[in-house]
Amino acid sequence: MAFVPVFSALAAVPLLDEPLSATTLAGLAAVTAGAVLGARQGGPLPSAHACK
Repeated sequence: MAFVPVFSALAAVPLLDEPLSATTLAGLAAVTAGAVLGARQGGPLPSAHACK
């Protein structure tokens, strides 16, 4: 899984004195959720045409 954006944002706090705001944490959560959803195993979801 690609967690480079998360590690980069967290490393910027002590190294570059960047503030760790609620917006940053929400972005980190969104990136992590997208990485987890993108990497999960399983078949494709059924399409709307298959549900008759």
